[in-house]
Amino acid sequence: MNPLRWLRDQFLPARGDPGPEDLVLLGRPESEAEAELWRNILLQWGVHCLIKNVSALAYLHSGADLHQVWVLQRDLEYARELLGVGTDGTVGEAAGGAIEP
Repeated sequence: MNPLRWLRDQFLPARGDPGPEDLVLLGRPESEAEAELWRNILLQWGVHCLIKNVSALAYLHSGADLHQVWVLQRDLEYARELLGVGTDGTVGEAAGGAIEP
C-alpha cells in the first residue's frame, strides 16, 4: 500500500456525501458580471455564496466557463429555485424555467 495513502486514511476522515455545511457547485455563469448578478440575487434572499475564478487567465477570455458559484449544501435547492438553475448548471428553459413572479 502507498504510505501516503495509508497516512491519509489514518488521519483524515473518509469523504462521504456532502453535509449541510459543505460547499457544493451551484453552476457556471457565462461571465463575471453574471456571477455577480447571481451573488446579488442570492444575497437578497439570504443565501451566501462563493464565486470562484477557476482560471488565472479569465480576463483574456470572454464567454468561457471560467467562473463557478458555490453555495452551502443546505441552500442548494433553494438557490436553484431562485436562479432557475438546473442540476447540470444550465439556466432558463433547459433547466425547467425560472420562477415566475
